[in-house]
Amino acid sequence: MAAGGAAVGPVDAAYRVALLDWLACAAGGRDEPAAAAARALGEGISDRVAAAGTAGHVLDFDDTYLPGLAHLSAPTAPVALVLGAELGATAAEALAAYAAGFEAMGALSELNHPAIRERGWHPTAVCGVVGSAATASCLLGLDAERTAIAARLALLRAGGLQAAFGSDGKSLQVGLAAAAGVAAARLAQAGAGVGADVPRGFERAFGARWSDDVLQQAAAGRAVRENWIKAYPCCLQTHSAIEAAELAREAHGVPAGEIAVVVHPVSRLTASLDAVSTGLEAKFSVPS
Repeated sequence: MAAGGAAVGPVDAAYRVALLDWLACAAGGRDEPAAAAARALGEGISDRVAAAGTAGHVLDFDDTYLPGLAHLSAPTAPVALVLGAELGATAAEALAAYAAGFEAMGALSELNHPAIRERGWHPTAVCGVVGSAATASCLLGLDAERTAIAARLALLRAGGLQAAFGSDGKSLQVGLAAAAGVAAARLAQAGAGVGADVPRGFERAFGARWSDDVLQQAAAGRAVRENWIKAYPCCLQTHSAIEAAELAREAHGVPAGEIAVVVHPVSRLTASLDAVSTGLEAKFSVPS
């Protein structure tokens, strides 16, 4: 039951599960090297959002949206919690803001899957700036026009490379994307403007697609219905190989090292590391 005795619907419950899952990941990742380094940024609101965002993603155990293959909580949940606390938001307000960013980011990542990944971009970081901006805009009470400006300002800071996978850079670029979205919303709140052609520039520069409708997705609750809570703390694209290997060994007693696994080309794009020497690298390695 929600506060006041109101029933919690399945969509609201799904957001709560995803948020709690992210929070557990952030608590577990807090003392990882990348998260510790991010905390050294400082005590400003964007610094604290970046640190929380890094901690929540560093274990690669956080939830994943299948149609966009992006971690929708990673850049939006830290904004809902950290900025929400800063503003004195209620739990309901923070959850609503999280949902707004979650759905906007889900729509944008799906629109661009797998094209931007094939070009070497990291969708969670690239699309995360918009999700973060939508979450922050909701908390700041921005109207539709100012929220659209915040999203365009956030696109100016879009970035993140798959080449960072297997290093501290992967989680850091997601934390920085969360911080960039907060900064964009605060600039929009303060009256900053930006050219209406920025989304077209984003499309040209990233080989991406944009639709103004991505900011209108919160009521649909679509992305949260297709969200995946991970079974293993590693890239989702390694999960099928892990499970296939386990089933083969159980059914046929195949010794370790004697199983050939065939995966989708997108899995090889994402989990591309074959020779690994660290735990972070192994998270993105099908053979490992």
